[in-house]
Amino acid sequence: MDDRKIPSGTMAPSYTPERTEQNWDKPIGPRKMKWSNKRQDFYDPTEGLRKWREAGGPTKPRVYGPRLTDEIPPYDIVGDVKNCRVNITYGQLINENTKYYKQLREGTYRPRSMNKKN
Repeated sequence: MDDRKIPSGTMAPSYTPERTEQNWDKPIGPRKMKWSNKRQDFYDPTEGLRKWREAGGPTKPRVYGPRLTDEIPPYDIVGDVKNCRVNITYGQLINENTKYYKQLREGTYRPRSMNKKN
């Protein structure tokens, strides 16, 4: 461990163990380069991307096939609400709402023609 003497009346210094995982046999290497354990050499991870950019990037636009959603017809919520069956009778509707009662009465009312007396 450590052979240093601690003076009496003071606190013990914090001990930091020596690092044993340092790569003493491997060089630090150039900036933005990665070390390859397989090749035991440095390589540039962005080399392929740089070559692709220098070549001009994509040469033609991508062509996509048909989507799965192309064959599905659009949903019509208004038509669905119009064709929806309600669970109420005309009697319940008229009894619950006087506005509907008046509209129905005025819509079905047929005025009688008054016969004029000669």
